[in-house]
Order: sequence, then C-alpha cells, then structure tokens
Amino acid sequence: MNLQEQILRIKSLMSEDTKDYRIITEGDIFSPTGAKIMITKPDYKYVGETSAIVYENAIVGSDMLRNVMSDVESPFKGNNCVYIYSLNIGEDYRGQGWGDKLKKETLDIIKNNGADYSIAIVKKDNIPSQGLFKKNGYDIHHSTDIDHLFYKKLI
Repeated sequence: MNLQEQILRIKSLMSEDTKDYRIITEGDIFSPTGAKIMITKPDYKYVGETSAIVYENAIVGSDMLRNVMSDVESPFKGNNCVYIYSLNIGEDYRGQGWGDKLKKETLDIIKNNGADYSIAIVKKDNIPSQGLFKKNGYDIHHSTDIDHLFYKKLI
C-alpha cells in the first residue's frame, strides 16, 4: 500500500461511525402519542428505551405533568418543549453508560426537531435517574409534591 492509499484508509477509518449501538425511533414527538426511542446493540439486541412528546400534547395526556405544572408559571409553550418520560435500561445494562447514550441521542432528536427545552419528572427516590439528568445538564425546575422532582434543560 502506497502513502496515498494509506492516507485514504486512515481518513476512511476516522470518518466511520464508531458507535457501539443503534437508535431506533418509532412514532413522532409531535404526534398525540409521541415517539419511542430505543437503544440496541449493533446486532439489534434490546438495551433500553425512553419516550418523548411535545409539551402541548403531553400536558393533555399526563395527569402527573398537569398536577406538577398546576401552580407554576411555565415558559413551555406549544412545540418549544419536549417531555421525556419512562426512561428504562435493561437490568443487564445498567451502570454501563447506556442511559447516558440514550439520553444524549434523545436530546439530539429533540434539538433537531427545533425544541428549546427538554423536561422530565423524576421520583425523588430514583437517585440513578436524578444523576443521569444532572450529568446531562438538567436543572431542577421545581418540586410541587412529595414524591417528584421536575427537571428542565435549555437545549
């Protein structure tokens, strides 16, 4: 292999997708039921999933979100915000960074769809999930009840 071929080979290796996972999306964050975002191994072995829906549709369908937001002046209007919920990583994959990968990919999907904010509700006793949201740049927006924290992130 001559020098030019070696350079081309190195460039192709550098530009290859080096992800050790796949993201599969079902649905649309703008639909009334939102989207399911799944993470799998390269061979499509299921690792975990989360769901995302624009705020205006989420507030209609989620009693919990309505209750948490009932006494708060909200900056979230129309399609400027996406509600992330039901993040779940398979037991065999917990503590290995899969939740972080899924969260980052979900934020990319939200950002690419033009939203300004991402929000989530986390149970106060769910310490791993709280850590995941904090690690990904979320702040606690408020807490209005005994059991839950409301997180937000400006994208």
